[in-house]
Amino acid sequence: MSDNQSNMRKTTPTRVMKLVLIVTGLILAAIVVQIIVIFSGNEERMLRVQCANNLRQIGAALRQYAADHDGHFPEGRQNTVSSQFRLLSNYLGNSAQIFCCPRDLTKVATNQLASITDANISYCYVRGLNRGTPANIPLCFDWGVGGEAGDGKPLSSFAGQSWKKESRHKGAGGTVLYCDGHTRFESIFPKPESGQNWSTNIVEVP
Repeated sequence: MSDNQSNMRKTTPTRVMKLVLIVTGLILAAIVVQIIVIFSGNEERMLRVQCANNLRQIGAALRQYAADHDGHFPEGRQNTVSSQFRLLSNYLGNSAQIFCCPRDLTKVATNQLASITDANISYCYVRGLNRGTPANIPLCFDWGVGGEAGDGKPLSSFAGQSWKKESRHKGAGGTVLYCDGHTRFESIFPKPESGQNWSTNIVEVP
């Protein structure tokens, strides 16, 4: 047997093994990417569920407040969202952390609702509503709709707008709490139905 034949027999399996390792590595990499995608999607879904649960609890407290105040939702003395939510302290106790969206890394969760500030709140609040308001009108929602929305804008200015990429859910949409207490994740902010006037309802943003 020649030296060349001997070398070929020694090197050929090595080349095959290298090829197998490369293919195996590519397959494993693809599997890892799929796992990351799956778990990332599940994480986002879980965060949306938690965000919706926060707003449902806020909605329940708002409706309890309204039941004790002639059907009216809170109207704080100051034009800040925290001024409105502080009025719920008798209904939520030390549960102020629900005002902070789990996706929001810019806010600091707190348990002290009586002293809560806008720095502890992720959700916008619509003023001038009551328990008799139509069910399809937003009462609270994730911050970040449209442009650089500020305090004192009418609810009508948000209608049909999308959430910014800088918003809590990276522009995919936001969770909305409606006046009847139900929540829904919306990709586009809802619009008023025919005959509804949203221009008199002022939105306070954190």
